[in-house]
Amino acid sequence: MYTRFRKEVLSLGFDMLQYSIYYRHVFGTNARHSLIGKIVKISPKGIKTGISIRILTITEKQFMDMVVVYDTDKKRHKKETKTATGTQLLLF
Repeated sequence: MYTRFRKEVLSLGFDMLQYSIYYRHVFGTNARHSLIGKIVKISPKGIKTGISIRILTITEKQFMDMVVVYDTDKKRHKKETKTATGTQLLLF
């Protein structure tokens, strides 16, 4: 079930940001609504699936202001996120 959904999400042009979090640039409100409709259409059906999908739209500026903190070889690192030009990002 998850594998099929993941493949379909990737076919819509999403990239994985981290485990179970995908993102994609969206240019305009109409494109955003259309893409949300596609996600709803391909989402696993049925009450017993136990799957919840949350969709969050943020601006390019907000995405670029993201700070990622991670550990590598016991050293703490902070990385500022930069990405390509776009008006909105759809995350879920």
